[in-house]
Amino acid sequence: MTTTPTTSEFALVDIDHVHPHPRNVRRTVTGVDELAASIKSGGLHQPLVVAPAAADDAAGYTLVMGHRRLVVAPAAADDAAGYTLVMGHRRLAAVQSLGWAEVPCVIRYDLDTEAAVLEAMLAENMARTDLTPTEEGDAVQALLDLDVTPAKIAKAIGRTSKHVKDRAQIAGLTEKARTAVDDGQITISDALHLSKLDGDHELAERVERFIGTPNFRYTLEKALAEAEFNRKRDTILAELTETGATITDGPAAAGPDEVRLFLAQRPDDVTDPTVSVYVAEYQPWGGNSAPRVQWVQIRPRAEEDPTEGTTFVSAEKVPEDNEEDTAAEEAREAAARAVREEQNDKYRQERRDRETAQATRFRWLHEKWREGMRAEPGVRERQLRDLVAEDPDGYRMASNRQRLAPIIAGPDAELDGDDPALDPAGWSLDRLIFAAWWIHIGHDRDHDALGVAQSWDDGTVAYLQGLVDDYDYPLSTVEEAHIDEYEAFMADADQSAEDD
Repeated sequence: MTTTPTTSEFALVDIDHVHPHPRNVRRTVTGVDELAASIKSGGLHQPLVVAPAAADDAAGYTLVMGHRRLVVAPAAADDAAGYTLVMGHRRLAAVQSLGWAEVPCVIRYDLDTEAAVLEAMLAENMARTDLTPTEEGDAVQALLDLDVTPAKIAKAIGRTSKHVKDRAQIAGLTEKARTAVDDGQITISDALHLSKLDGDHELAERVERFIGTPNFRYTLEKALAEAEFNRKRDTILAELTETGATITDGPAAAGPDEVRLFLAQRPDDVTDPTVSVYVAEYQPWGGNSAPRVQWVQIRPRAEEDPTEGTTFVSAEKVPEDNEEDTAAEEAREAAARAVREEQNDKYRQERRDRETAQATRFRWLHEKWREGMRAEPGVRERQLRDLVAEDPDGYRMASNRQRLAPIIAGPDAELDGDDPALDPAGWSLDRLIFAAWWIHIGHDRDHDALGVAQSWDDGTVAYLQGLVDDYDYPLSTVEEAHIDEYEAFMADADQSAEDD
């Protein structure tokens, strides 16, 4: 039995005793042939790093970190157990292809736990630039599974705790989404928002179908709004269940001798057998509003005054026998209400589509702000010219910088006027010019885009097209349709003017 050094030692190790780590941070080893040719001509410049494998592992060393350089750690007290490779998976593959019998290794005796090995592997690979987001996420999640805290992981890899938690979220995405992240089809920010749909596979799959299309972000925004609505609805239903209330899928039906009342407020006794409640399902035009909770009470029709002492919205009327004219009139009124409601639903849906498109634009601009608001050449000059045209007497940073809140902090954010994020002292020139332009011009044009296309003007269309030209913003089909609708409306107006 040899004495185990306290930290590490250098040794030539039988290449058959070095084993790649089964949870290697990198999923693929590339460029082996090129590296083998380099090693053959110039030798191996860096040893592998290994750690002692567990007693029940195959003899040798286990690769812990690295693809070009092998890093191993010492085996258990019985050296026959072998070593786990910590660093140098690619170099190990290269020297194996050259037929080497032994390989120089640094044996790390301090890497004596699975967590220590994984942490060392991740830290070594993070020093390089070609680790994919999902590879990093998988490694982070593996450490979290071993009860290593986000703060400790962050310190080991030189990142923030938020960075660690974000990468762990990416690790939980579906394979399609993970591939899209690594291929650059969707951004890290997109991936993090997509991960919020993890609890609703139907919503997530709906969004993933649009990966690689201009409507991906728009569909993602719609799905996030629906998911938030459903979370609120589930919370309300859980609370109602706890109180013992009778919950129905829709308004409880009244019998032939009963009347149904829609109560305007929650009754004092929610367990009253005559009272029930239903919570409306998500509607696309509902936006981020809270789910509608409707209390219903069924009372006998024979009561002299069934509404006495009760606050209610409306009571359904059931025609008496032989009141055919009344029934026919009510049928006509019901049909008219249905037509009006269908039209209102259409207007609400169109409004909601425009609101979702705006949220998508804000999230895009939010990412651009975080990147520094760098734009195509000439954009800043044009924005400054727009400002001068808007206020020829001179410009100063306006007090209403809160208009920038959805761009600086995200689509749903609200910032107080004295929030440090709104202090322009630390902004770059690009951000300063954009902020000035947005406060005076961009904000109003974006707000105009919430109206029907007939209320737009050329500035609204120019604003949307400017996002495409200046910041590579991908218009959704909804925005494209509204631009087409505006242009068709203006063409008709011009034709009518000529005819007159």
